[in-house]
Formats: sequence, C-alpha cells, structure tokens
Amino acid sequence: MSKARRPISLNALNTFECAARLLSFSAAAEELNLTRSAVSHQITKLEEIFGFRLFDRRPDGVVLTSAGAGYYNKIRGALTEIGEVTSDVLGKPRRQRLTVHCAPTFSTRWLLSKLGRFMGAHPEIDLRIIAASGPPDFRDPGLDLAICYGAQGLPNCSEQLFLSESVQPMCSPILRDSAGLHSPLALSHVTLIRTDQNLVSWDFWFRSQGLELPTDVRQVQLKPSFLAIEAALQALGVILESTVLTAEELTAGRLILPFPSSPITLPAYYVVTPDDDRNQRSLLFRKWLLDEAQHSNKQNYVGPGEIV
Repeated sequence: MSKARRPISLNALNTFECAARLLSFSAAAEELNLTRSAVSHQITKLEEIFGFRLFDRRPDGVVLTSAGAGYYNKIRGALTEIGEVTSDVLGKPRRQRLTVHCAPTFSTRWLLSKLGRFMGAHPEIDLRIIAASGPPDFRDPGLDLAICYGAQGLPNCSEQLFLSESVQPMCSPILRDSAGLHSPLALSHVTLIRTDQNLVSWDFWFRSQGLELPTDVRQVQLKPSFLAIEAALQALGVILESTVLTAEELTAGRLILPFPSSPITLPAYYVVTPDDDRNQRSLLFRKWLLDEAQHSNKQNYVGPGEIV
C-alpha cells in the first residue's frame, strides 16, 4: 500500500510564493507579518515533504534552485487566482505587488511623471520599479513586466511596441547663438554628445542627411541618456536625442532644434511580458501604459501594435 500523502497547507504555499517572488526570507517575513525564522521553518517543512531543496541558502541571501523556480512558475498563477477569488467573495481588496523593469532614462523622464494616475486608479497595487539598462531577466520570479528600449527578442516572451521616437540634433539656445549653429555643417565646430544606448548614432544621422561625420569633431560619451540631456542643457554640446525623452525641455525652450533637418523616426519602446503571464495587474498596467502613450505622445504613439 502506498504511503499516505502528507498534506501541504495553503499558508506554507503562500509563504513560499512570497519568499520566491522577493528572493528574501526577511522581506517575505515583513510582507507576511511573520518572523524570519517562521518563514524559514515553513520553507524547510515544504522541502522535507517534497524531498528536494527549493532554495539555496547563501551568505548574501537566498536563490531559487532549478526545482524551486520550476515549482514557483507553476503555482504562482493559481495562488494569485485563489487570492483574487477569495477577496471577491469577502468583498475586500487584496493588496498586490507589480514589479516593472524599465530603462533608466525612460523611467525618470517619461514614466515617473505619469505613474500617479495609475496609482490613483489602482490603489490595491503596490508598484516596484527597477531602473536597469540591461535586458530583463524573467527567470527572476518576482519580475512581472518590462519596458524596453528597442526590440529584445527574448525567448518565451511577448513584445508589444507602444512608442516610436523621432531623433534629431538638439542643443541649448545659448550654444546655438554662441556657436552659430544654423546648419548641419556647423556641427564640426562644436562638441557632439553621444550615448551608446541610443538606437541612432551620429555617424548614421550624418549619412541620413547626405553628409559625412567630420573626422576631427570632438565627441563626449555619456551614459545613461539623462546625463547627455543634462549636458546639453548646460550648453556643453549638441545631443542627438529622442523627442520622447526631451518633450518637456523642447516645450519650455530649454532645448531647441537648432536648424531644419530630417528627423529619423523608428520603433523605440516595447512592453514585454512572459508568455505564461496570467496576472491581472500586468494586464492593467499594460493597458494603462498604452493609454498614456496615446494621450501624452500622440506624435509618437504607434497604437495597440501587433504583439510579437
């Protein structure tokens, strides 16, 4: 006769889900209003029942084992649905956390100024924004959604383009007047500010205008892009930048387009989600993001584009 299956409590599964999402027993204890030792005890009990480790304990914290990550990915959607249904039955809002990976300059110059509207519309959702330049790693079980600059081509993920950008040379009015920047040819006499993160390089821009990048022109490289924008505001040089990121400065006249030129318009910002994502908060955030893009950047909004 087979040995009786040991029961697994829902509390233990909730504790595991929280610890796996936050990758921290201490943070899970704080969120669940438990002690760290209580979280560790429940995880250990689960590991004894399963017969394998869910976490590797390290001096600097905990990480999911491959078995633990696989188990988490299979149960997190079910636990979310149980919580949502239970909250509906009880008529009580359930606090939810949404973790968003986002390009740093886009976070500071576009997203943050608009987040208040999402927070006001969805007070039950606690936002966690991670500003990072590299591609998102959805192996991190706590990550729900990403806003990326440029298509990423990540496996097992869907990408939806929601903003294009127009890229043109920009500078402060002071530099334009002092350097006599009235045509692209005058750029050879000033400093060109560049960042490797831009999809359009100075060399590409010059060729698009039927010109060659001057070989002796001075260039300064700054990373991330918000440093390049600040340098241009300080009249340190001319930037090749996106109207999405500089809309406020262009409207206020702190940055200007010093001479007529043909803008380069290209796909720029994508919202990325895992293919197996089923949580409602990601869908709400993605819809809000597309609405904001449409309302605040009509000239760059590309509509609810095809999901790839």
